[in-house]
Amino acid sequence: MAKLTKRLIDALQAGPEGDLVVWDEELKCFGIRVKQSGVKSFCIQYRNASGQSKRLTLGRYGPLTPDQARRLALQHLSEVTKGSDPVAERTELRKASTIKELAERYLAEHAKTKKKASSMDRDERLLRRFILPALGSKKIIAVTRADVARLHHSVGQETPIQANRVLAVLSKMMTLAIKWGLRPEAEGNPCRYVERFK
Repeated sequence: MAKLTKRLIDALQAGPEGDLVVWDEELKCFGIRVKQSGVKSFCIQYRNASGQSKRLTLGRYGPLTPDQARRLALQHLSEVTKGSDPVAERTELRKASTIKELAERYLAEHAKTKKKASSMDRDERLLRRFILPALGSKKIIAVTRADVARLHHSVGQETPIQANRVLAVLSKMMTLAIKWGLRPEAEGNPCRYVERFK
């Protein structure tokens, strides 16, 4: 254990037996991992609410200074004391569905069974032309009201009616995402309070 400073970190090297982890003496559970490749990354080690030991990588040394990493570690460790599990949350986010996947499910399970063929065709066109190019690769849980407002505004520059239809389709998709458990209810529908064009 030692205080993690730039000078100390610059001198660290992994041995032939494997990666080296050095823990900070000032902030418990905060350390740096040095791989045999020479890559150095800050990390924290903690126990979640179930008592499982987890290690979270905060970021690489270089882009992240020791002081920045220490502040980040403190934030995460503070959340852990409140019951948060940052490793599980990060894993969940990686696995989370995208807007493209939601669109496919929306068309198959909602539009196809509950809408007229002409309405479904229109929804498909709006998805293909506007929604998917703008938000398709974004995670459902990561879509914000600002993202929706930006899309609505950009479509509305040329066709306000189309923009309102885009908003209606996206809003229905988000309501279903919450119903299907793909977006936490607490996050709400990001289309709410986005004002439609007259």
